[in-house]
Amino acid sequence: MVELEPYNVYGWTDKYQNDFTDQLTLLKPNTSIFKVFAYDKPPELGGYEMLCGYIVSRSKTVTSLWADKHLFF
Repeated sequence: MVELEPYNVYGWTDKYQNDFTDQLTLLKPNTSIFKVFAYDKPPELGGYEMLCGYIVSRSKTVTSLWADKHLFF
């Protein structure tokens, strides 16, 4: 099992600050966005959760030219 935990390097809260696409474009390259945790075996069988990596933006975050506003990392 794999779990992601937001890695809050900007101090963002659950309180609305601005549109999420505008907020994500503030991410600088090489910023850790999520911590990635994985279990060595199912928790029901006594598995332990371990930090196994990070999801990192490697370039400037930009919105697409499409109306769906998907983001590219």
